[in-house]
Amino acid sequence: MAAVTRVKARPCTPVGYEVVDRVELAEDVVAGDLLVFTGAMSEGQAVMEKAGTSEIEPDAIALQDEFAGKRGYSVGIQGEMDGFSGMTPKTPLYPSGSTAGGLDTTAPEGAVIRIKAVTATRIRYNFV
Repeated sequence: MAAVTRVKARPCTPVGYEVVDRVELAEDVVAGDLLVFTGAMSEGQAVMEKAGTSEIEPDAIALQDEFAGKRGYSVGIQGEMDGFSGMTPKTPLYPSGSTAGGLDTTAPEGAVIRIKAVTATRIRYNFV
């Protein structure tokens, strides 16, 4: 596995081209964490947590650092983020098999490509 390093992840999608959703967080997250639905709802909002090390298809990406219990938290569904390292442009990226919420260049069996490296520091994601 070749882990992708998060230097300081931040959204960089041109305004109007991103797709976001609002959720409640089940745990603390850091910008760039891959997220999945827990299956629970809280006051009409889906609850999300970091993608576990056995996930093959994340549902969203954390757009900023935030704490557990945050309601109305914006997650990225489609767009771009900058602030990573350890990537080769055009390379597909997958959920990490060793770090919850992390990115990796090694595909777990059955993984779906939802993220690609655009440059050595920028990713493009589409969870639609």
